[in-house]
Amino acid sequence: MEESNKQKPTTRKTKDQILDEVVEKAHQQKQKKKKSTQHQEYRPKHNGQNKRPNEQKQTTKPNQVVKTVPKQTKPAANQQPKKEVVNIENKQAVKKEEVKKGEPKQEVKVETQIKRERKRVEDDLIEQKELVSQIAEKLKEEEKKTEEIKAKEETKIEEHKQEEQNRKVKLKNARKKNFRASVNIISLIIGILFLLSMATMFGLVTYLNILPAKFFIPFTILTAIFTLLVSFMLFNFKIKKGIKIFFSVLGILVVAVSAVVLNYAIHTFDFLKDISNADLKITEKYYVMVRADSPYNKLEDIATFTVGTFNENTNIYQEAIKKLTEKVEVTLVECDSSIQNVDNLLSGESTVILLSNLHKEQYQEENKGFSDQVKILETIEVETKHKENEVVTIKPVSEDVMTIYISGIDTYGGINLRSRSDVNMLVTVNKKNHEILLTSIPRDYYVQLHDTYGYKDKLTHAGIYGINMSVQTIQDFMGIDINYYVRVNFSTLEAVVNSIGGVDVYSDLTFRPLHHKAVVIKQGMNHMDGKTALAFARERYAYQDGDRHRVRNQQEVLKAIISKATSDVSILTRYTTLLNNVSGYFQTNVDMNEVAKIVKIQLDEMPSWTIKQYSLDGTGSKQPTHSMGATPLYVMIPNQDTVNTGSSYINGMTKGKTFKELGLN
Repeated sequence: MEESNKQKPTTRKTKDQILDEVVEKAHQQKQKKKKSTQHQEYRPKHNGQNKRPNEQKQTTKPNQVVKTVPKQTKPAANQQPKKEVVNIENKQAVKKEEVKKGEPKQEVKVETQIKRERKRVEDDLIEQKELVSQIAEKLKEEEKKTEEIKAKEETKIEEHKQEEQNRKVKLKNARKKNFRASVNIISLIIGILFLLSMATMFGLVTYLNILPAKFFIPFTILTAIFTLLVSFMLFNFKIKKGIKIFFSVLGILVVAVSAVVLNYAIHTFDFLKDISNADLKITEKYYVMVRADSPYNKLEDIATFTVGTFNENTNIYQEAIKKLTEKVEVTLVECDSSIQNVDNLLSGESTVILLSNLHKEQYQEENKGFSDQVKILETIEVETKHKENEVVTIKPVSEDVMTIYISGIDTYGGINLRSRSDVNMLVTVNKKNHEILLTSIPRDYYVQLHDTYGYKDKLTHAGIYGINMSVQTIQDFMGIDINYYVRVNFSTLEAVVNSIGGVDVYSDLTFRPLHHKAVVIKQGMNHMDGKTALAFARERYAYQDGDRHRVRNQQEVLKAIISKATSDVSILTRYTTLLNNVSGYFQTNVDMNEVAKIVKIQLDEMPSWTIKQYSLDGTGSKQPTHSMGATPLYVMIPNQDTVNTGSSYINGMTKGKTFKELGLN
């Protein structure tokens, strides 16, 4: 009782005290569970004198001692007494109650029992402490094992990390090795392509012969040094990766530039092949015609008929007659002119006629409703290589001067169509003095066609018989040498002007052109596209002097084209486009060595060219013509003074005279 009333010291609890409290609480919880199953109240054994017969059972309450009373007074020697569950906190209340009841002996037993129970609890606590100590030691051992396992795991992790690091290093080294091997292989391929490209470019430059000596020698030396340096870097596998990559990129750039240059060269050679007069052919269409109200609708309907025709005295005409007679048997009747042939059909004198496309278009120009008056039964297409078209090139007397004849035929589409030569212009070039003279000849100039007799003819009709007829006819009546020719048509002019981005042309009059009424050409400078430039070059009805003014307009257009081509560097970027656009619309026999000389001069000196213009003149008249027969047509009788002056200018330039010396200021 006294011990239970003592107060606990306020000193800080040790680890053992805390552990004791934990064990004691655990024990109390265990006893509470047991207490709930006990229903028998502990009662001390009484003798007969002190026994209370009417004593009633008491229920356990809070703060009351719960006792377990053994059935026997004394336990057996080998039997342990049953443990009592004592509520230590209520022991004082139990004693007081027992004292009141007058049971001193039972109190002594209770105290003994309490002491015994206390001793037992203390023993249990000691056991629990030992158990806890063992558990603590076990925990320490487990913790030590855990730390050892953790250390082993950490060691394994470190080893794994090291292995992973080593693997990454090996992989990185392998990648570097593979990358370097790839770089070496790629550089080897680039090196081979580089050598081929450099050889191709050097060979091309040498073949074209467009570089002046002061450029060609340094070009050769620098090309050799550059080729050796880049080749050494590309083929040497010991060169550092960064340097090798740099020279590989440089080699790729050279290959790319070489590809562009080669592309330009291929386009140029293909273009020159297409425009060469070696394959010059002329195509023409001939029509078998009847009147629109005729009952005949097909060629077989006119078998054994008489067919009117005009003998052109050309190979192409003979080929057309041959094809017609192979298809149907007819009888030919020749007329004095193509105009008479058509008039005979319309008047009813002829039932059927054979008419070339060229003569059809010419007649239609003067008679707008002609197409509605006739019906075509058969179209005969003829293609032939004319002997008269094979122009023999006359080499320039001087290396510095050449004269080129430009023939502009009045057709669209393919350049091989037989047509009149509406534009007749001579371009005399003095490469030494950097001077160009444009001499224009009116299309209706009434001249004797080369190697013909009888009627003279319009110069434009010379084109019907081939380019050589035009060249030789001009040489005959002007007394000059023409070295080369260029044959173009309407489509050529449009394609060239559009390909170089248009031209700026001066006009001395404001007018709306007949062949392009959608635009108005104003007085002064006009920026023209291909269609507008062509309409301007063809216009004659807007001027009082008609064809005389037209040739001056043609000179203005050609002058604008030359100025644009020699001054605008951006044309180089459209070079292949230009060639593609004019391919099929262009024929020439110009020696490419002459072109190379001009390019070489341009690169060497970068001169500005002086361009002068001159036009032959004459008076209008109506005369019969060789090509169209006895029917009089409009012609221009040449002014011989202008012919002589033009000839003197060209021949003077051929001899090396300058514009100033010739009086062309």
